[in-house]
Amino acid sequence: MTRPEDPHPEIPLDPDVESPDPPGGTTAPSDITAPGNTTAPDVLLPARVRPLHLRPGSIALVLIGGTLGTAAREALTLAVPELGGVPISLFAINLAGAFLLGILLEALARSGPDQGVRRALRLSLGTGVMGGFTSYSSLALAVDQLMADGRVLVGAAFGLVSVVLGVLFAVAGILAASRRTSRRPHEEAAR
Repeated sequence: MTRPEDPHPEIPLDPDVESPDPPGGTTAPSDITAPGNTTAPDVLLPARVRPLHLRPGSIALVLIGGTLGTAAREALTLAVPELGGVPISLFAINLAGAFLLGILLEALARSGPDQGVRRALRLSLGTGVMGGFTSYSSLALAVDQLMADGRVLVGAAFGLVSVVLGVLFAVAGILAASRRTSRRPHEEAAR
C-alpha cells in the first residue's frame, strides 16, 4: 500500500502519529509468516515502531518536565495573592506559558526534523514543563468558582480574556521565534 502524496510538504507530519522507520528500515528476521504469505521466515520485514506516546523514554521526559512545570506554577500561585478573588497569577502563568510554548515550538520546527535532541526538547520543555506550568483546567475551576460565588460576568470575562489572550500570546511567541530564526542567516553572512 502506497501513501498518497503529501499536499503540504512544508508542514511537518505529526511525529507522535507517524514515526519514521529506524535506520535501515528493518527489524530482526521474522519468525512469523502470515497466511498466504510465501516469504521465507528469515526475510527482514519493515520495522514496527512503537508510537511515541508509548515509549518509556518519551514518557519519562514528559513526566520530569511536567513535574518541574507544575512545581513552578504552584510556587507562583502561592506567592502571588488573588486580586479581588481573581487568580491573577494563573492568568499571568497561562499567558507566559503560551508565549514561551509558541517560541519553543516555532524554533524547534525551524531548526530541523522532530528527531533526537529536538524531539527530547519538545517533549520535556513543551509537553512537560509548559504543559505542567500552564493550566487551563485550573482556569476552568477558577471560572467555575467565580460563577458559583455569583460573579458570573467576572468569571465569564476572566475565562474568555484568558483564552483569547492565550492564543494571541502563542502567536506572538511564534512570530518572535520566526523573526529570530529568519534573521540568523543574514546575521551570519554579515560577519
